[in-house]
Amino acid sequence: ACKVAPFLVETETDALQYVRFCKYNVWAAAERVCLYWHERLELFGADRAFRPMTISGDGALSKDDILSLRAGYPVLLPKNMKTGQQVVFCDRRQHLKTANTEARLRGIYYLVTHIAQQNGDSKKETTAGKKGPEEEDDAPRSCPQTDGIQFFVQLIMRPRIETFDDDFVKKLYWLAANVFPIKLNLHILNCVPNTIPAVEETEDDANQEMTKLERKRRQREANTNRKKRFAIQDILSSYLQHIVDNELEDNVEVHIERHPGEILDELRDLGLEMNGIPQCLGGSWKWEQFHSWCRTQARAQKKGAVARELLDDSCQPDKSLGMPADMDDATRKAVKIPNDVSSPAAKAKFDDGASGITAKQRQQRINNAIHSRRKRERRRQELVDLQQNAEKLSNENKRLKVEHTKLSDSLRAAREMVQSYALDGTN
Repeated sequence: ACKVAPFLVETETDALQYVRFCKYNVWAAAERVCLYWHERLELFGADRAFRPMTISGDGALSKDDILSLRAGYPVLLPKNMKTGQQVVFCDRRQHLKTANTEARLRGIYYLVTHIAQQNGDSKKETTAGKKGPEEEDDAPRSCPQTDGIQFFVQLIMRPRIETFDDDFVKKLYWLAANVFPIKLNLHILNCVPNTIPAVEETEDDANQEMTKLERKRRQREANTNRKKRFAIQDILSSYLQHIVDNELEDNVEVHIERHPGEILDELRDLGLEMNGIPQCLGGSWKWEQFHSWCRTQARAQKKGAVARELLDDSCQPDKSLGMPADMDDATRKAVKIPNDVSSPAAKAKFDDGASGITAKQRQQRINNAIHSRRKRERRRQELVDLQQNAEKLSNENKRLKVEHTKLSDSLRAAREMVQSYALDGTN
């Protein structure tokens, strides 16, 4: 990875993140970084593993991976206003049926990369220059490596009891325990379906005359409730076993809703606001908010890619820009390209009098480059459409020529038959 994409290694696996997570054990942090890239290579493949972790379509995530991520399994919720921790929510009812386990794990990789870049030293903005679903002004500052994130999982849900993807859960918690530089504070949410308690025959019922249908009905209710309890116990124990196997049981809390609104009250006690709790749990947060955030991220990443390319060219030593041709390596490395060139920090950084180019002029150049690329893209698409139409018409012309030849042959054969019949008649 260091040879193929050293810039990605430096930006997406910041050494300080892993050192902080490993409590400043440098060797453990180095092993974790190596394992991160090893798993990333296996999961993404050699063609995408060393691309930027973006959802613009040109990065590590493919279009199918992006669709799986936008489906909302998992999603980022607004930060906890009480602790400042990032909140992640998993509801497997949102996952795409067509998405496989690997696609969901690649979406997890993207969210982990995004979350890991947040820290408690500075308030981080999204690349779009706007606050995403995880950004709040009044939230305390929290570090994902030391304070961790709140990871909520909707395990048991109403109205039907469904099993979980065992392979996905097993791999997810293994990555959390051995690869990702993020500490998980797990909360397992269980909304037990409304069931009728088992009915046992009492002495009064024995003294009364009960019909056979009534006895069978009560027996069926008791058997159904017993099966539901066993299913819930089996799902919960299997899920917690994966957590225990990866030694993550120290930060696990199980929530069980025995009456409506109980889990909502517990989430409010943990510091979540109503606008940060999904509607399926009684809050006001909607899935469309995450979809909007994904679209904003994609647009910002596309714009940032063009801006970085243009700035990369403009930051080369050039006498016309007032930069010396004999710039040393230290000075060259000191020139860093921000993710969002429209932010005030980026404008101030690149607005230097020595270069002779102001931030406004530089921004105008970037906007012109973006406009030119979009124009070229439209023209390219128009050319592709014309080529497709030309090919379609050419195929149609060939088909008509073949049909014309067949009809001509049939007509000639018919004429020959008519002439032969006429000759036979005269004879």
